[in-house]
Amino acid sequence: MLNTDDVDVVILTYRTSRLAIDAAHSALDNNPGSITVVDNFSQDESSVLLKKEIGPFARIIFLDQNYGFGGGNNRGAQSGSRPLLLLMNADIKLYPDALLNMVKVFNTDERAGVVVPALNYPDQRMQPSAYLFIRPLRIIKIMMGLDKLAEKLNCNFLAGNVDCLHNNDYSGPIESPYGSCMLIRRRAFEDVGGFDENFFIYCEETDLALRLTKKRWKIFRDADARAIHNHGASANQNPANFYILMQESVRIYSKKHFNLLGRLAVFIFSILGIALRLVFFLGLHNKRMKYWAGLGVWLGWQKSVDPRKKADSNVI
Repeated sequence: MLNTDDVDVVILTYRTSRLAIDAAHSALDNNPGSITVVDNFSQDESSVLLKKEIGPFARIIFLDQNYGFGGGNNRGAQSGSRPLLLLMNADIKLYPDALLNMVKVFNTDERAGVVVPALNYPDQRMQPSAYLFIRPLRIIKIMMGLDKLAEKLNCNFLAGNVDCLHNNDYSGPIESPYGSCMLIRRRAFEDVGGFDENFFIYCEETDLALRLTKKRWKIFRDADARAIHNHGASANQNPANFYILMQESVRIYSKKHFNLLGRLAVFIFSILGIALRLVFFLGLHNKRMKYWAGLGVWLGWQKSVDPRKKADSNVI
């Protein structure tokens, strides 16, 4: 019977050390077996703050470069060996007993591979944690803005990647988790080789869920487990760069999982959708610069901002 002391917690931070400290304390209150904070090469005051505030109860790993979301979490996962692995962004705060409630799901189904909690914004509004697999048609709906209408109408037919029907008070199987807070069976994580590090940030949790599902592992959401997610704490530091990275990840995911027709559809509608946003935000310089850079990812003039590599020119 698994319990919270069978959990290795990994908290990934990049220039969000103060949030990571709060996240670590919320994890400590949930009584895990271990807590590791992975600093993804912040190069700021993080080392001093983390050592001072959480050094007495948490292991702190300082990476020698920014490996991205998947790479940072993979390295954090390697630091432990317990049967369950809780991956938390620095901007997550667990409610009391959140970890215990998630652990209980693993005791009810031996094929449970991932469990995610219900998420709230800091002002207590509900935030989705159940997502759908990324498909060409769903990307088209996002680029055409139909996903926003789907959320208002609670309609999965028009949905992009947010699962409109399996959030709120829903507990049970879902297609894909939101990656900000995931409790993962280590055996399942190792079964698929962890995160694909070709992704720097975005799409990697959906890619992981798809690979897990193909190996017959199940993904669950537990509404009795709750966490606060300060959504966008990292992305807001540089919105343009994060938008570029998002478009790059969509390209990588398309190449990996879609056939030629699907990749072509994503290519065309990504260009069309971003171009429409450029027109819509005609008078807003910052928005236009962001979307112009995103368009450049697809048309080849925007260099990659992934610190590990340079952009390649093979779009489809």
